[in-house]
Amino acid sequence: MMKQLNRQVVVGCAVVFVLFILPMVITGCVSKPAGWRKATALEPPTITQGQPGETRDFAWWFKLEDEELTRLIDKALTKSPTIKIAANRVRMASARAGMVTATQKPSLSGNAGLRRTRLSDNSLIPTYLFENPHNTFDTNLAGSLDLDLNGRASFIIKALEERTGSAWARYDHSATLLSVAVAKAYAHLKTLRVQKERLSELLEGAERIEAVNRIRLKAGLEDRRRSDMAESSVASMRARLSEVRAKTALAKNSLAALIGEPPGSDFERVNGKWTFEKKLLEDAVNIPLNVIAKRPEVASARMNAEAAFYMVKSDERAFYPNVNLTALIGFSSLNIGRLFKSESLAYSAGPALHLPILQGGRLKANLGYSQAVADTRIEEYNLAVLEATRDVLDKLALLRSARERLQDTEKSVAAFMKSTLSTELRFKAGLDNERKTLTMRQALLNKRIELALREYETFITYIGLVASTGGGVLKGEYRRGPR
Repeated sequence: MMKQLNRQVVVGCAVVFVLFILPMVITGCVSKPAGWRKATALEPPTITQGQPGETRDFAWWFKLEDEELTRLIDKALTKSPTIKIAANRVRMASARAGMVTATQKPSLSGNAGLRRTRLSDNSLIPTYLFENPHNTFDTNLAGSLDLDLNGRASFIIKALEERTGSAWARYDHSATLLSVAVAKAYAHLKTLRVQKERLSELLEGAERIEAVNRIRLKAGLEDRRRSDMAESSVASMRARLSEVRAKTALAKNSLAALIGEPPGSDFERVNGKWTFEKKLLEDAVNIPLNVIAKRPEVASARMNAEAAFYMVKSDERAFYPNVNLTALIGFSSLNIGRLFKSESLAYSAGPALHLPILQGGRLKANLGYSQAVADTRIEEYNLAVLEATRDVLDKLALLRSARERLQDTEKSVAAFMKSTLSTELRFKAGLDNERKTLTMRQALLNKRIELALREYETFITYIGLVASTGGGVLKGEYRRGPR
C-alpha cells in the first residue's frame, strides 16, 4: 500500500515538474530584447490665471441661461450623425473589451451530432464487428478555462479598457465641437437680426433726411450736392439691408443643418435680444490652466498612451508559458437506444500547455512594434498637451482683447447717446435743425450696430475658449471597459 502511495507521489511530482517547472526553465532561456527606455510624458501645466476654479463644467451652455440655445444644442446632440457615429465607436470599443474579458471566464458548450460512416473493407478495423455503413450518435459538454499564468490577457484587457475610455473622450470632443458650432451659428443669426433691425431704422432715417433735403432744395435753401449724397445714402442702406437678409438666410440653413432641421426653418424664437452675462467673461479670463488635463483630445491621447503601454506589457508576457484547462464529458454510441448507458460514457480532462520555444523572432518583432507604438502614443500625448496649452493661452489673450474692445464700444455708445439726446433737446427748443438731429440718430444707430458686432465677436471668442478647454458635455471621468 505504501509503495503504491509513494509511486503516486513520485508520478505527481514528475507531472508537476514536466508541466510547470521545466517549461519555466526552458522559457527562461528564450532571449528577450534589451531593456526598453520608455519616452517621457509631459504633465499638463498647473499654473492658474487668477482664482482657481472647477476643472470642468457640465453642459457649459447652461451658464448662458438661454432657453432657446439650450433647446437647439440638445436637439443637435440628439439628431446629429456625427454624435451617433462617435457613440457607435464607443459601443464598438466597449464590445471589444467585453469580448476579451469573456475569454478569461470559464466557457461551457454543448454538442450533439449524428454521423453516417462507412469504413473500407480493407481497413485495419474489421468491418464484420458492426454494421457497415453505420450510424454514430454523440452528445457531450466541453469546457475550458484560460489560467493566464503569464498575465498577458489581463494586460490586453487593461489596454482595451483604456481604449474604451479614449472612445468616450472622442465622443465628448465631438459633442463639444458640435455644441460650440451650434452656439456660433445661433449667435451669428441673432447678430444678423440685430443688424437687420438697426439697418431698417437707418434706412428709414436716411429716407427722412432725403425728403428734408429735397424740400430744402426746392426752397432754394440747399444745393444739389447734399441731395445727391442723401440719395446715395439711401441706396447704400438698401444694399446693406439686402446683404444682411441674404446672410440671414444662409445662417438659418447652417443652423438647420447642425440641429437636423429641414432647410428653410425660420427660427422665429432666435430673436435679437442678448442674455449674455458679462460676468462670464471675468470668470473665463480667470480660468485655471489645469483644465487642459480634462480636455477631451488630451484625455484621449493620454489613455491611448496607457493602452499602448499595457500592450507592451502584454507582449513581454508572451515570452512566458501559459496553461489552459480543458474538459469534455459525453456519450457516444452506435445505437441510439444505448446512447445514455454507462458503457457509452466518454470523458477527458487535463491541462494544455503553451510553450514559446522557437518562434522565428516573431515575439521579438511584436514586442519591438509595441514599444515603437507606445513611444509614438506618448509623443502624440506630449504634442496634444503643448498644442492645448498654446490654444488656451491664445484664446485667453483674444478674450481679454475682445472684452476691452467691447467695454470701449459700450462707453462710446453711451457717450454718443448723451450727445444725441442733447441734440434732440436743442431741436425741440428750436436751437438746431431737424437734419442735424436725424444725422445724429443715424450715427447712433451705426454705433449700435458696431456694439452688436463687438458683442458677437466677444461671444464667439468666449465659446472658442470653451472649446479649447474641453467644454464639458460628459460629467466626471470617462467610462472605461465594457458597459
